[in-house]
Amino acid sequence: MKKLSMCVVLVMAVLNVSVYATTIIGNWENGSSNGWIDWGNGQSITNSVNASKYSFSTVGATSGSSSLEVTKTGWNQNLSIKLQNNGLVDKFMANNKFLIDVTVPADAFLNGTGGYAQIYNVSLNAQGYGWHDMFTTTPALNFYFWNGSPERTATLEFDYSAAKALMPAMPSWVEIIIATNSDSKRGVFYLDNARLVPEPATIAFLSLGLILFKKRNY
Repeated sequence: MKKLSMCVVLVMAVLNVSVYATTIIGNWENGSSNGWIDWGNGQSITNSVNASKYSFSTVGATSGSSSLEVTKTGWNQNLSIKLQNNGLVDKFMANNKFLIDVTVPADAFLNGTGGYAQIYNVSLNAQGYGWHDMFTTTPALNFYFWNGSPERTATLEFDYSAAKALMPAMPSWVEIIIATNSDSKRGVFYLDNARLVPEPATIAFLSLGLILFKKRNY
């Protein structure tokens, strides 16, 4: 009976691990939009109307061989993905953090003219929750340029646990919107590896359960 109970615990732990595993919602491999659209016109980033703004590159590819190149100066609510009827709402609700890798080019790209480029905000919009900006006092991610500044990559991260607590237990849709901002001399971003991840404590707890199970049975 004891072994049966432990087997049940193990099965539950394995199921939880699968739910809480990292979920990729944007890797932009093989020219795929991964369901992302341009917020301004509502069209897929691979639609021809967005050809001047979105393309694919090997620069800033942190996962796989391709990144998404976004070219637009000034403030723009650029990218958006709506997690709806595609099996991703449950993944969003099962996890707690959104991360995306952001790369900006070296200063040689514009010959030492300085300037700045920002991921200005990330917003969430969901059924029963409404529209909320996740960064309200400072930009989500900020890059400054100087003569000879190198290509740089940083990971934008935010914990949406508090927002999730205000949503229905399982909303029918959740939308993530990314706003970029730059001065007139900048405006090139390379994005990759957009993902939903669990809290480290959750992973550690599940791993501990598996370790204890092994110790008791071997």
